[in-house]
Amino acid sequence: RVNGLPIISNNLHTWWHNNIEYNDNSSVRDSSVRASNIYSVQVTTTDLHQNNRYDSFTYMSIPRGGRQKWEYDSSDGAEFAEKTKLTMSWSTFQYLTDVWLIVKLNNSMSTIDSIDHVTIRPITLNFKKELIDSRTIRILVPYRAAGYRFSVEFEKQLFTTYHTNYGPSENTAGQPIHTEPRHALLIFAESIVTGDQIDEYIPNPHIHYNNIYYVPQGEVKNLNIIKETVVYFEPGIYYMRWNYHAIFPTNVHWIYLAPGAYVKGAFQFQSTDNIKVTGFG
Repeated sequence: RVNGLPIISNNLHTWWHNNIEYNDNSSVRDSSVRASNIYSVQVTTTDLHQNNRYDSFTYMSIPRGGRQKWEYDSSDGAEFAEKTKLTMSWSTFQYLTDVWLIVKLNNSMSTIDSIDHVTIRPITLNFKKELIDSRTIRILVPYRAAGYRFSVEFEKQLFTTYHTNYGPSENTAGQPIHTEPRHALLIFAESIVTGDQIDEYIPNPHIHYNNIYYVPQGEVKNLNIIKETVVYFEPGIYYMRWNYHAIFPTNVHWIYLAPGAYVKGAFQFQSTDNIKVTGFG
């Protein structure tokens, strides 16, 4: 978006959500999406005549989604992540041309001393990177039909986990296990679907006439009884309550998650014949 609007053009597609929460310590409302309070991501083309920066929504996940253990007290593997307040942020955009990716640290206490303190993994990508100011960098992402998926690491965010008699710890008295970012950032640069791939990856209403079920935004609760073969999630926020599981009837073969669709829930196909899930939602 720019000035509050998403950008959908021939060369670049980003998206945003309206119902968002900047919350890194508790669960969010069913009808909301957790936005990263650690990072902000923007995208702009390399066109010298175009100076607009477009916001690319940056999602964030936290251990157990911010919930405590519910009706159990045994180990679930999330104890260390919760104790050390680990988070993961990610952003996705679609493109058909080289772009600059701008990443900003939102916390005014976090700073970047040198561009050499920023690592892009896998390191074999060797993307060009530049320091804009003490909290902002930009990365040149060349266009590739297969897209790129990579992480951006900041040296001051790294910490080492050690093995102790009581499990993983930050106590340096133990044996070092690995070093990782406390707040991970993943970027998914995906190619815009074009040509013959459009009908393969995006349901065409002219081909699937009256056979596409467009899921209403908000609570999802009736996917078990639909008659269509294609389930289409348009941009927006969808959620299933804890006691609802979407078990599709055998006629459903295709789920499409449009860019900007955010679905909280689980799906189960009954059919095993030519099933597929596509889209960048």
